[in-house]
Amino acid sequence: MKKPLINFKIYVVEVLITKARNIIAKMTANPDFATPDPALADIKALVDELEKLVILASDGSHSAHDAMLAKRVELEKALRSLGLYVDKIAQGDLLIIENSGFEVSKNYIRGSKADFWIDRGGFPGEIECGCKRIVRVKSVVWQFFVSEIAPTDATVWVLAGVTSQTKMTISDLDAGKKVWIRYCNVLPEGMTPWSKALDIIVG
Repeated sequence: MKKPLINFKIYVVEVLITKARNIIAKMTANPDFATPDPALADIKALVDELEKLVILASDGSHSAHDAMLAKRVELEKALRSLGLYVDKIAQGDLLIIENSGFEVSKNYIRGSKADFWIDRGGFPGEIECGCKRIVRVKSVVWQFFVSEIAPTDATVWVLAGVTSQTKMTISDLDAGKKVWIRYCNVLPEGMTPWSKALDIIVG
């Protein structure tokens, strides 16, 4: 299902401001979005304040720079909330998302959906993953690791959970971070080898 991209940490502040203004322009008087939450006027006020702080911080003032960073965090939080509103309205409709000014999340699924797949969840910091159901499997063990490169040390993996189903949701991850995920099946005679690790950027 297509979703609006709500990870704004990847953009430099000038690009963030441009993208925010584009979202405001496209959602203003857009019949698909009758009651934006947060209100577009509130988003615009944050963008205007951030733009002023960027100018003030350009002279090297530490206090202005700190204020700019704080305001950026505030704007990112508001945009993520607005993105969740858009997602609720759009229900996966690509055209509605595009008309909101938000970018559409890329299809981050790796591998075959019938084998092993991972994707962004419905909320910030969530990753959903799933695997093929195998006869005689009693449970599935899921592990994850946050790193830019694939882990080579088996001891660094973190237990995400054990499920009786072939799906798992991992929550409370940091947006913008790369996460590696793997799983193994538990059979009556023991555990299968670990799957190949797949990676995804947290939204």
